[in-house]
Amino acid sequence: MVTKEVPDYAIVGGNPATHIRDRFTQDEVRSLVDLAWWDWPIEVITENIRTIAAGPVRDLEQIAPTLPR
Repeated sequence: MVTKEVPDYAIVGGNPATHIRDRFTQDEVRSLVDLAWWDWPIEVITENIRTIAAGPVRDLEQIAPTLPR
């Protein structure tokens, strides 16, 4: 159980949970938070699920400008 704030995209583990490492650089984390891919239309998420799950952040940055406003 995690009872404290965990930084965005951090990997934590153990009991009590401790920070193991960051999954992305701080610049990539800022970009992911700004992109807010979880707010994209479900069709766009479904179409790009592999990129969201395992692709580089720059690929998501290229998708974002194509989204309807």
